[in-house]
Amino acid sequence: MLQLEQQKLGVSEPASIFDLSRGERRLAEIARRNGIPFVGMGDAFRRNVPEQLYLTPILQDGHLSALGQSVVAHTVAEYLYQQRLLPSNNFRTNSL
Repeated sequence: MLQLEQQKLGVSEPASIFDLSRGERRLAEIARRNGIPFVGMGDAFRRNVPEQLYLTPILQDGHLSALGQSVVAHTVAEYLYQQRLLPSNNFRTNSL
């Protein structure tokens, strides 16, 4: 059964099935190859309590909570600032 899952996911090592950052790395590579800027959220999300980043478990549909949206907004703003695409006088660096 594990071998079938490995084949479906295109991985050779069992441990890579549980690599939570694999999808983000793959998207980043596709974006890079196509010249599309990519802002990964993995690190920002790992710095927070996962249960607080999404709406209540009743919904369980992956929609972000207010905190989750704030984390995404801050991460994107930080990227824009670092790329000099956001005026410095309108940006405050305060980590979530």
